[in-house]
Amino acid sequence: MQTTNTSVQQSHDFASVMQIIETRRTQAVQMVNHASLLTAWEVGAFVSDRIKNAQWGTKVVQQLAEYIHTQNPTLKGWSKITIYRMVKFYETYSSVQFVERAQSLKLTTASKAVVLPETAQIVSTPLKQIESDVIVSNNSFISRMSYRKA
Repeated sequence: MQTTNTSVQQSHDFASVMQIIETRRTQAVQMVNHASLLTAWEVGAFVSDRIKNAQWGTKVVQQLAEYIHTQNPTLKGWSKITIYRMVKFYETYSSVQFVERAQSLKLTTASKAVVLPETAQIVSTPLKQIESDVIVSNNSFISRMSYRKA
């Protein structure tokens, strides 16, 4: 009888360890995905600002892609086309129309909205520094991004 109780307890313990592993793996994937989205958002914001203020032309974006490759050849996904996709991503999801539509659908952080309304309200001023905070609460991620005027 003792062997059966030990075996049951061990099975329960092993299942608990597996649960811990799966939970942490899921959280790690979510954090990586979140960081990837923030990277695309911030790069898109930076490049968009430079293009809109006529500081950069299309050749500069190509030069940026080449510079990134030169600095770290192992980085993948930083071509001119990809950088322009980041710009499009930023411009699409920071537009007034998108924010109004999200608000009309009552998308909030509780319903895991893509973009928080305060994130999307970005003033068209030159950016000096971009900061982002990631808050982890109850396995959900909330982003706050702040932009400082140059």
